[in-house]
Amino acid sequence: AKQKEALAREQAAKQKEALAHEQAAKQASAADRARVERKHATAPASQKTPESTAVSPSASASTEAAPRRTGRLMPSAAVELLRRNDPSLTELDFTANSVYGMKSAEYTTALASALAQNTVLRTLALAQCGLSDSSAKALGAALAANPPSLYRLDLSKNRISSDGLIALMHGLRTNNRLTELVLLGQSKRFGESALTSVINLFAYNATLTNIEWRIDSRQSFKINKLITRNREIARRLRTGRTLDDVVPVEQRNTLLMPVIQQETDAPPIGGAATAAAAAAEKSARAPLARSASQSAGSVATSRQRQRLTSGSSRSASTSSLLGGGGGRVKTGMDGLLQWCKNRTAGYEGVNVTNFTTSWADGLAFCALVHAKRPALIGDFSRLSSQNAESNLELAFAGAEKLGVTRLLDVEDMVIPGVPPEKRSVMTYLSECKRHL
Repeated sequence: AKQKEALAREQAAKQKEALAHEQAAKQASAADRARVERKHATAPASQKTPESTAVSPSASASTEAAPRRTGRLMPSAAVELLRRNDPSLTELDFTANSVYGMKSAEYTTALASALAQNTVLRTLALAQCGLSDSSAKALGAALAANPPSLYRLDLSKNRISSDGLIALMHGLRTNNRLTELVLLGQSKRFGESALTSVINLFAYNATLTNIEWRIDSRQSFKINKLITRNREIARRLRTGRTLDDVVPVEQRNTLLMPVIQQETDAPPIGGAATAAAAAAEKSARAPLARSASQSAGSVATSRQRQRLTSGSSRSASTSSLLGGGGGRVKTGMDGLLQWCKNRTAGYEGVNVTNFTTSWADGLAFCALVHAKRPALIGDFSRLSSQNAESNLELAFAGAEKLGVTRLLDVEDMVIPGVPPEKRSVMTYLSECKRHL
């Protein structure tokens, strides 16, 4: 009882100290603003320049003079600045911030909501803030919205476990901006299923080039290899070199489309660039888009190349990647579907006509594995379309023994009323074709 009472007194003292610190910061901010306003009001008209109203970044939460906002900035004020898309807020660091740590879940949820709509913030550090899996899920949702300027996220020394890592990886599937993720010093070890989600991420993401962490797993080599691949993609895009020997044909549509969109349509950070500068930057990026488009097997006409150079790079690259104009990607998609039909022909209950509903009950996947090695599936006639989950698990496990990386999760394939995601299925089937 005495220990509980002492702990309660200690927590109350910490809360009181944090509240006093926040109130003092607000009072200092208000006093500084008032002093600047009085100085501005008494200065001659000729001296009333924009510089005369500038306030230090630690003194005001609404001033646009400072390029960075850290120091004494309170979490609630930072969330408001993010929500307003303040052009001066390009870096935010709450490392070991006691105020943030007291309400980490609440502040992270609000910050993630604001971050999803922000186009200015470039780096975010939430190290040693007591973040749990719920906070990681909120940040994963924000990353899925693809904030156009955020390239570094530091979540080191928190309490993020496997569930939180999986949520972050799912968010990064649709993100083509973040390049650096720091996960050092988590209080819990990441499980093998979480590390598998990291591997699965790279079937969709070609821009994440650095993960700072320490893991002890057999999967670490595969993860490092995929990160090296992303670095090579970035290097080749910068130099205009082909990607033919880096990205398989079947994955180019999924991987390279977001990269082309990033290279050709990246918005000016904070709105500071003029229209002319944005147009010049877009024109300069056009050769990179052409390189990625050519790597995807496109055959661009001279008119398309002219449009790319003059500023319409995104439309031409998109058309090429999706198979427009007789590109090889469309042919590859049809060829993959035909291969699946040929391999599953004659199996009862299997009718492959697409890359979505035809695979939902797992029988088609089982047929592919059974055609290669029947012992891994057993008696195919005993399988039923009513047992989708067990069919999928049986097929994925069997394919994995044949060298096929498990890029699909059973739970993602059996969501009621939702067909399997087309690109995910295509990517996995491309792996099957390589090994089966």
